[in-house]
Amino acid sequence: MVSWLPGRTLTTQQAVAAIQLAEAVGPLTELARCLGVPPCEATGKAMLDFRPVDALSVPVSKVRGS
Repeated sequence: MVSWLPGRTLTTQQAVAAIQLAEAVGPLTELARCLGVPPCEATGKAMLDFRPVDALSVPVSKVRGS
């Protein structure tokens, strides 16, 4: 069990994931602060707008800053 999911019994894998997620909150909060938005908003928008970058579709000149 983890404190922020009361009443839920977790598997070992779920408990580890919950701990890792809790540990990620600090860095995510700092990044959101840099953007001037609440952490929940930044995370939600990033998740909704997430598109994997296809390195092959980016011209080399753009990657190198030319």
